[in-house]
This record gives sequence, structure tokens and C-alpha cells, in this order.
Amino acid sequence: MCLFRVLFDPAFAARAFALRQGEAASPERELPPPPRKRTPSLPSAAELARLPQVKPALSAAARAAQQTIPDRPRRGQAPLSPPPAPSSDPSSEPESPAKPEPRPSSATTTTTTTTTTTTTAPATPSAAAPATTTTPAAPSTEPALQLLALLQREGRLIDFLQQDIATFPDAEIGAAARVIHEGCRKALRDHATVTPVRTEDEGARITIASGFSPAEVKLSGNVGGSPPYQGVLTHRGWRVAQIKLPVPIAGHDPHILAPAEVEL
Repeated sequence: MCLFRVLFDPAFAARAFALRQGEAASPERELPPPPRKRTPSLPSAAELARLPQVKPALSAAARAAQQTIPDRPRRGQAPLSPPPAPSSDPSSEPESPAKPEPRPSSATTTTTTTTTTTTTAPATPSAAAPATTTTPAAPSTEPALQLLALLQREGRLIDFLQQDIATFPDAEIGAAARVIHEGCRKALRDHATVTPVRTEDEGARITIASGFSPAEVKLSGNVGGSPPYQGVLTHRGWRVAQIKLPVPIAGHDPHILAPAEVEL
């Protein structure tokens, strides 16, 4: 039996199949005479067109070679032009696209925010340092010593106060007091301007309003309650409006109120 005829002639294949089935059903039946040998005919173009086209599997090297070979132009299609050769002129080269600037990631942003928050966080208030008490400087005694030296020089006040006058009669004490009064008054008026604290006459009845200065007014007698107070002015008080003391010379000791006198 011709294999090509069975494949390409359906009628012949059906008869051969039926004959084979009959032989299987009746094995004792006589076999038909063998057909005459015929030269197998080649399949026609229509039969070949109806056959499924199976592409042979290509190896990896064959596929790579096929990709490198350009496709041939089809019939009626213009031939493909070769790719342009690279130009040596740098000005003709296409400009490369500008690379986008890297944007900070969310992790970087979170770290920066955390660092800024930590830096600007208010510091924990420390314990208050104990206040240091400073001792005020002692006032200068030089102006007071200069005033005592002036009263001694002009009115001999220190001599009079240091003298024991209990054994002297009143007449002699009175005569000495006039001389001392005159000299001390001159020294005071030459170097200081003294004015009374209260302008009223002594013995006048005055009213002390609330808010008075205890340094200017001294209350005595029956003091009680709250101001205003009513009372009699017993002393007007004094205040220094201006003082002019001499400038000490170099090497002067202000503690020497009066030098010792020696007659030769």
C-alpha cells in the first residue's frame, strides 16, 4: 500500500481502511489480488498549500544571526536605506537630555525634620542658681574728715570739744564760745549751703500729711494711729543744698585734722 496515496487520497484511504476491517472480521476470506504497481504521483500545489506549515526550530546562534541580518524589502517596497554614519562634528551630535535633579527621599526628609525639631526644642530649665549677696562698699570718709579739718582750722572746734570745761567759770566758757561760734560759722558758710527742712517758724502748729518721709520729719510725743498728724514744730531741721570742699594735694593725709605746733 502506498503511504503517500493514503495520506493525500481520502477515497483510497477509506477503501483501504474498509478492506482492512473486513480482513479483520473474516480472516478466512480470500485476499484480493494485489493491485498493480503504480508510480506514486507527487502532490499538487493545492494539496501542498493545504498542508500546515511547520517552521523548523532555530538554535540560539541562528536566531542571533537572523536578528543581525536586516529584513529584505518585500516586492513593491522601497529598499531600506542604511543607517547614517556617525558624524565627527561635535556640534551635530544630539544633545543628551538633562539629568533630573535627585529629589530627597522621604527618609531624608524625615531625618531632617527630626533633627530640626530636636535642635529647636526648648532646653530644660536648670535649677536657679543661688543669689549671691554682695557687700556694699564702705563710703569714703575723706569728705567728713575734710569738714572737721575746716572747722578746726577756722573755729578750733576740736580743741573746744576735747577740753574739759567743768573747772572753768561760766564767764570764761561764754567768752570762748563766741570765738568758736564765729570761726565755725565762717567755715560752714564758705564751703556748704544749708537750708531748713520745714519753712514754718519754730513753735507753730503744723499738719504732717500721709506719705511723709521719716528721714525729713521725726515724730515725738504721743505717736499713734495713722496720718495725718497734728503737732507743734520744735525744730525746723537742716539739709545741705550744696557743698564745696577743697581738692586735697598729693601726699595729703585726710586723717590729720590739725598738725602739731612747735615753737622754737
